[in-house]
Amino acid sequence: MEHHSHDSHKKVVFETDNMHHVDRKAPHYGHHHHYSSKIAHFIATHSGGLIKTNTQASYVMFGIAVLFFVLSFFFFFAESSTTQEPTTLKVPPGKEIVRPYNAPPYVR
Repeated sequence: MEHHSHDSHKKVVFETDNMHHVDRKAPHYGHHHHYSSKIAHFIATHSGGLIKTNTQASYVMFGIAVLFFVLSFFFFFAESSTTQEPTTLKVPPGKEIVRPYNAPPYVR
């Protein structure tokens, strides 16, 4: 009977086990804070110090989107406050207004 050495208890080592771990982080846009987008970073840097975190910048972007959405509905559905009065044409005696189908009206 053949006796095996304790080779069966050795750990299997793969080539990838010897590779150094590569740390892949998202790009860093700020000095101390990580922002999820360049727009968030722009808002934070141009807020005069009011916005300090990515979450606050996200809330500002959401608020701006809601504001534009509401304004678009307002302008789309609001009635015009400058209603025009019908134009009154004074026609000389003996003349008439001719309104052709595909042309502007004229006096004849």
